[in-house]
Amino acid sequence: MNEIVSVATSASSYRVFHRVITDTISNMMQMDELSFATTVQDFKKICCFSQYTYMYAQALLATLAMNAHDLKNVPSQENFFLRLMEELEEYILKQEDKNQNEGWIRKLRYLFMEQNLLLHHMVPSADGTSDAEDSLKLFEVTFTIMTILLSHSSTPGDVNKLYKYFSKNQNLIILLQHPHVLDILIGDLFDPSKKEMDSNYLSKYIYLLSSATISSPSLLESTSQALLNCIPMCSNKVASTITLVKTVTQLRANIAYNIVCIGILHWMGLLFSNSDYFISTYQVHNSKLLMALLQEMALYHPSLHNKILECLIEWYDVRAYSTSTHGNHMDELEKKEAERLDPLIEIEIKKQFLSTMIYLICIGYAIPTIRAMQSLIHESQMDYSLIRYFLNTLWEHVSQDSISKDIQTELTLLMAHSRVQLALGEVNAQPLRQSK
Repeated sequence: MNEIVSVATSASSYRVFHRVITDTISNMMQMDELSFATTVQDFKKICCFSQYTYMYAQALLATLAMNAHDLKNVPSQENFFLRLMEELEEYILKQEDKNQNEGWIRKLRYLFMEQNLLLHHMVPSADGTSDAEDSLKLFEVTFTIMTILLSHSSTPGDVNKLYKYFSKNQNLIILLQHPHVLDILIGDLFDPSKKEMDSNYLSKYIYLLSSATISSPSLLESTSQALLNCIPMCSNKVASTITLVKTVTQLRANIAYNIVCIGILHWMGLLFSNSDYFISTYQVHNSKLLMALLQEMALYHPSLHNKILECLIEWYDVRAYSTSTHGNHMDELEKKEAERLDPLIEIEIKKQFLSTMIYLICIGYAIPTIRAMQSLIHESQMDYSLIRYFLNTLWEHVSQDSISKDIQTELTLLMAHSRVQLALGEVNAQPLRQSK
């Protein structure tokens, strides 16, 4: 694999290219998340070497996704193949001119899916309709999905079309399982700034979101009910600690559902990135409530560990983001609002973020979190008191005897890097506690 990535001309050989990507796909199916994250980077480079290699790789993955249930001696890997398709799609969008090429890149996924569905006669025929009419309905649905993807927004009309189709063709819900489509639907439901949705359309949004994210049809009703319970709580503009306690209590009762947790993360992100909410609502006590909820979500859903870590890193720097976006164009009132959050309170809130990162380390998501923390210390010019807090708290909760050598090595590197940062700052800090 590394030889192919380093020697670009080798990608022009069909036999070599096909052997490399099929072997790599087979190996990645058996990897843990950390090994997968490393290998998939090389996989994306070779598959996106040219438009031809990209199209071939996407065609192969689309075929595997459509036939995953027929693979012998392999459990259903449909979602795995879809994930690889999404990884390639996002990677090539970063390489290409997104405004100019996004259309054909997004459409390619659905062209291959349509072809496989029709080739294997997987499109169900309605009573009194011909194959041509059924195919036309399929094309109309993929066109609607493409409209949502390219406009980065949905309308009640789009959702109504999709609901009519997928409520009768649940076996084709794979077409809706595109991460950006799901992100758009989540944004429509969990955004406090948007006006309240009509109940008729709300039920259709919830149906589509539930159907696209459940592992079994038997979970459709309970998942839909959990979303229905949480959406009103997240669409309210929280104004007091009492209201927030009520909101968090309601959300906790439904976090067993993965899609609910993703919606909650979206809601938290909007609040923490909005300086008005951040200043007026989320002081130290309130942030503790949200971080406790986040830790419980991490415990329930190991698959969300990476997403939660990404959110924590993004939220950590939200204060700088909120003030820098205004720049020199801030009027006096905006400047006063931007300066209302006391620096000591800001540090206390950031301590809550760091505590949640430590919790991720303690429940097993150690190496990615430690590496992310090292980058955070290096890139964000973290306050020295926060560095000391992180290290001291980490050693209080992590026993050297209970962790692997790899994690010990990462922790040692983090410790050394942090001490260097403290030394460079010429801070007369009290000695850090030694590891247990």
